[in-house]
Amino acid sequence: MATDENGIPLHYKIFPGNVADPNTLIPFMLEIADIYEVNSVTIIADKGMSVNRNIRFLESKNWKYIISYRMKAGSKQFKEYILDEKDYINDGGLIYKTRDIASSYNKKRINGHFRRQIISFSQKLATKDKNDRDILIQNFTKKMNKDNLVSCDDLAGSKKYRFFKPINKGAFYELDIEKIQEDQKYDGYYVYETNRTDLSVKEVINLYSKQWQIESNFKTLKGKLSGTVPNVFINLKPYCWLHLFMFHFISVFKLHHLHSKFKIRTDWKKQNHWA
Repeated sequence: MATDENGIPLHYKIFPGNVADPNTLIPFMLEIADIYEVNSVTIIADKGMSVNRNIRFLESKNWKYIISYRMKAGSKQFKEYILDEKDYINDGGLIYKTRDIASSYNKKRINGHFRRQIISFSQKLATKDKNDRDILIQNFTKKMNKDNLVSCDDLAGSKKYRFFKPINKGAFYELDIEKIQEDQKYDGYYVYETNRTDLSVKEVINLYSKQWQIESNFKTLKGKLSGTVPNVFINLKPYCWLHLFMFHFISVFKLHHLHSKFKIRTDWKKQNHWA
């Protein structure tokens, strides 16, 4: 789903459930470019879209982007750069450092474009990262047997396995202490990649934060509208699209459009207290 700056949905595309997230960006943007006149656009996406082919595609179209970077999947050199305290700036509580790198594929095939990497640190995020990890570990330890192991069946349904490692050919899992210790190093760090070099660091981060508007639309569908939109069981693709457009997309569009108009009116009243 794509939205405007007010969170109002503009376009959506449905993908089969077995299509990985990184494989959705290019066909989605090609469809948007085919339907709309795309002149000035900044693509804001999370780390699920942070693969080289997606970024190089956007660069080939001369489109702007702000995408969070999969820090823990980065090279050893990049991780060392993150943890190196040198060059970090404290700008009114915003702690960050930046570097510009040439866009390349496998450190080769440079295409003439440049990306800016912004590495930020937040104590608030560090606390959240630690709490999120502790919850996963606590849930795991609750299921441990007397040998400090959890069976594969008992672990089924767990969303994240990165702090556990299989033993006995996957029949059991145990805590992966090395992975836990490695993960702790990066608590509070966040990495952005962008070609919006015309913006300040704060402006880039503020723009990226608008991503919550997309998440808000999906929460609206699953929350506020879940009891009002009728359930229809259909298996033909054209009818699936029609149902989603008529009920879900239009409902979210109208809801956020009204919210945007009300917010503008409210803000105007605040500025003109006599209104």
